[in-house]
Amino acid sequence: MRCITCGHTYPDDKPFCPVCGTPNPNVGQARFLTSELSAGTLLQGKYRIDKVLGQGGFGITYAATHTVLNSKVAIKELFPEGTARQGTTVAPPGTLGGGGWQELKKSFILEAQTVARFNHPAIVRVMDIFEENGTAYLVMEYLEGQPLGKLLESGPANVGLIEKIARDVAEALKVVHGNGLLHRDIKPDNIYLEKTGRVVLIDFGSARNFASGQSSRHTRLVTPGYAPLEQYATQATLGPYTDVYALGATLHHALTGQQPPDAVSRTTGAQLAPIPASTPKHLRDAVDASMQVEVTKRPQTADAFLAILGNKAAVKPQPAPSNTQQAPKPAPQPSPQPKPQPAPQPAPKPAPQPRPTPQPRPQPAPPARKNMGCVGCLAWVGGLTLVGVGVAAYFLYPSLQEEWQKQVNPPAQTQTQPETQPETQPETTSQPETPTTPPQASLPAAPSVDRSRIPDRVPTVQDYRLVSQPVASQQETDALVSRIADFGYPVYQQVDSAGTVLVVGPFASQEDADLVLQDLQALNTTLAVQQPAAPPTQPAQPTPAPSDLGTDPITDLPDGERKNILQAYREGNYSDAVKLADAWIPGHKTDALVRLTRWNAARQLKNIDTITIGVSVPTSGENVQVSEAVLQGVTLALSEATTPPPVLVSILNDHYDANAARTVAEEFAADAAVVGVIGPVSSGQGLNAAPTFATNTLAHLLPTATDDRLVGIGDYTYRMAPTNTQQAQAMAELMEKEGRQSVLVYYNPENAYSNSLHEAFIASAGEKNINVWSVEYPANGLPSTLIPEGSTADSVFIAGGFGDVARIAKALRGEDIKYPLYAGDSAYSQKLLQEARTQVESIKILSFYHFSDKSTSSVKFRDKFRKTFGGADPNARAMQAYDSMKLLLAALAYNQKKNSGALPSREDMQAALQTYKGGNALSGVTSSIRFDAEQGILNRPFVILQVKNGQFTSIGRVSANSGGTQ
Repeated sequence: MRCITCGHTYPDDKPFCPVCGTPNPNVGQARFLTSELSAGTLLQGKYRIDKVLGQGGFGITYAATHTVLNSKVAIKELFPEGTARQGTTVAPPGTLGGGGWQELKKSFILEAQTVARFNHPAIVRVMDIFEENGTAYLVMEYLEGQPLGKLLESGPANVGLIEKIARDVAEALKVVHGNGLLHRDIKPDNIYLEKTGRVVLIDFGSARNFASGQSSRHTRLVTPGYAPLEQYATQATLGPYTDVYALGATLHHALTGQQPPDAVSRTTGAQLAPIPASTPKHLRDAVDASMQVEVTKRPQTADAFLAILGNKAAVKPQPAPSNTQQAPKPAPQPSPQPKPQPAPQPAPKPAPQPRPTPQPRPQPAPPARKNMGCVGCLAWVGGLTLVGVGVAAYFLYPSLQEEWQKQVNPPAQTQTQPETQPETQPETTSQPETPTTPPQASLPAAPSVDRSRIPDRVPTVQDYRLVSQPVASQQETDALVSRIADFGYPVYQQVDSAGTVLVVGPFASQEDADLVLQDLQALNTTLAVQQPAAPPTQPAQPTPAPSDLGTDPITDLPDGERKNILQAYREGNYSDAVKLADAWIPGHKTDALVRLTRWNAARQLKNIDTITIGVSVPTSGENVQVSEAVLQGVTLALSEATTPPPVLVSILNDHYDANAARTVAEEFAADAAVVGVIGPVSSGQGLNAAPTFATNTLAHLLPTATDDRLVGIGDYTYRMAPTNTQQAQAMAELMEKEGRQSVLVYYNPENAYSNSLHEAFIASAGEKNINVWSVEYPANGLPSTLIPEGSTADSVFIAGGFGDVARIAKALRGEDIKYPLYAGDSAYSQKLLQEARTQVESIKILSFYHFSDKSTSSVKFRDKFRKTFGGADPNARAMQAYDSMKLLLAALAYNQKKNSGALPSREDMQAALQTYKGGNALSGVTSSIRFDAEQGILNRPFVILQVKNGQFTSIGRVSANSGGTQ
């Protein structure tokens, strides 16, 4: 047998090559090796392989379906030549060795991180990256169309299309180069022509960083005919002009129908095919200039290339059909930005920042309201690369947590979203002529306001700022932006229905804004100082009464060993606390309160600087099991760290009470060491506590609160669970799939959760033509009429907690009413089974998580939890708390990396968390962790649980019909 990987000859009966380990394809199970994943294979529990789209030297690209969102995606699998597969498991080429394979996977993941930085209609969008089956996968938007290379097989392309390609790809390169990267492999096969008319630059596997003007050693990677001469060297000065040559060569091929000769041959006399005489002069000049062999004779940047091409408006890509709507905007504000989602979502508004952060840290923005399109998009030019006006993106944030760990200063980046946002607003038939002074107008010798006095963040409506009237032309806009930015003031472009306006700022005071206005008024006479707007109105809530309930967990503990452990820690006897805890834990492995007390004591014994994370939970009373689950999730997240983080955990008892939750929030706010909080857990508590956290600029994560009134409640409240509206949408989706046409909905109008879920379900069911019969029930009671007269129901949805579900299910079954039962997440509790095991048999409940879920990440979490807590299974609250703590630890790690180990302040933690409203994402148990503009977690699915034989078991997943807070 001759090894297919390394060529070594070995006996035919050996199952593996003795040199490289590649399986013998003729022996044993290796006979069943395949090169491709079979149709129907499920990855990450949600991506179903449909077919192979193509295969190259380093990987296979599949068409697949995102089963949760029911949308098409493309998945690129790392599968280099010589790789073997047994079942779904990949065996890497033996020639690579273990280290080489790891490096290749690292490089593959880097490609995903590279592309995830960008959000431009002419750049392919990355949606996910993960490792599975021993290899790595990159999930991208699914493009329908063909590569330019395929089109050119039949001859030259249409000149109109070629000019569109020239402009769109050059605009994309501005974004790529502005992030310090080169594509390095632009060619016809890497330019995709979508059916909608969109031009997309793909395959960033060769992209690398570059340093302007510096020679560097690099891997020689060339595609003859398209790579410039400098790319053939292993040490050379590469720059944006390198990609400009490749773009020019691609356009030359498209114009002539012939691949250009390689750059080396051109130095020895090889001639380019003549460009057709009918080619427009500006296009011919741009192609000729970009294909100069000598670097210095080429356009040095994509902007320079576009300048030769001329200022004619670029042919804009048509956005994919979507359900977004263009909403009117009452006044220009430097706010909206897109949300990173698999479908177009409402554009956010900038988050108010109570005080400048100590380092440049532009913040993503707060919320535009529901179902609004992007009515204004800013391009950051104050200190970063200027991008095309109206590009719906900020190039400010790392896209993946792994990238944070690598870089002290994360590269500027964009959010990733699967659908195209228009690059600019559509041209209006008439623009108002604005009286402005030409950009040649004089400026003072120096800025009146030093840059150190200007907050380093995106201005919000709560800031002093200058705003112009719409500028007459894009050419004038670009000139003004350039002059203002060069002069030293941060300036933004905003496109709305009225046109393009300039926004300068933010400024710390009226005085500074007035001084800047004096400096710039000669440039544009319409600039005016905008006063800070009033803070957003919070949802009206009754004034909470002070709570008489104590917040110290020790207070309600019975005397005994457990209380002694906490008391020893409270008195500063840390060694005793550790010893007592070590004796207690082996017999009480699920006791997370003691485990966290031991954690704190161990940190104190090390005498190191620490920050504090607060946890607001009910440590006593009938809801104490909620506290146990949350604290278990927090404990597991801390225990996973390779190096124990410098974190203390402060646990306060909120008694599952709204007023007590506000008291807890006040205590955490008063403790300067607390830089982030997990909790409270219920919606009513969250509504009461959120204003206190916002007033004190203290970020808190709500692990399980779902009330829609929390949407937009403030920039310091992060919702880790989907809303009741999303849950209602998911429930309606499930019922429609199961053929339900008429539903009895039981709800308590006095309970916030129940009433909210009921109202949202009525709307969602109506969209699916499902009839709803609403039946009210009182707290702890039954409805006066169990079944409404004349109802034609075929199913029952109980919008309440586990006690309500148990009580109503018993009543229904007692009347021999056997409609199928459904319930929301609050019904998921072992107490439901204890109280009504027989009556709720077969009920279907939506939950955020269940340990029987078969997705890879869920199984890993379950197994780690069992190992830590003596075989116990985690519940949804534990999972949500685990993800919450992981997110806070990620924010801590980023700040320490960025600030040379210094511990973060509250402002630092808030700034890091805000990036998760941008392109940054963290792997979670059931989905990646990212937030929409209103700080709700994006695209978190529901697990469908069913009671079978008296036990909960997962039978699938379902999602709302829209992500975020829709």
